[in-house]
Amino acid sequence: MNKYNSYKPSGIDWIGDIPEHWILSRIGRHYFLERGRVISKEEIIDNQGEYPVYSSQTENNGVLGSINTFDFEGEYVTWTTDGANAGTCFHRTGKFNTTNVCADFEPTTFRPPKLIFGLAEWTIRQPHLNRSG
Repeated sequence: MNKYNSYKPSGIDWIGDIPEHWILSRIGRHYFLERGRVISKEEIIDNQGEYPVYSSQTENNGVLGSINTFDFEGEYVTWTTDGANAGTCFHRTGKFNTTNVCADFEPTTFRPPKLIFGLAEWTIRQPHLNRSG
């Protein structure tokens, strides 16, 4: 972990102090939070193609199959919302799909998702935070 010369209170108890030069901003100002859609095994079989379908599984990088259309294009952070590995985060790029048991951060301003990846993964895995909804 990087060490900085000076720190300031974040104003958020569970975060603690942050480097003096950091600026806090609500994630919702920079990312739209959404979930994927129901994609059945039948849809995957009937519409085989090049675009991956990511599910809540974590084996094979979360790939359930591939279809001939895509719902997302660009750079995203996704995470599993269901199952034994709920809260596992992935950095995704390109054209792809996610099922309804995945959530996605869609950038609304220029904030590379890699910057939020670590914080999202850490936050989702905190036992004291509410993950419902």
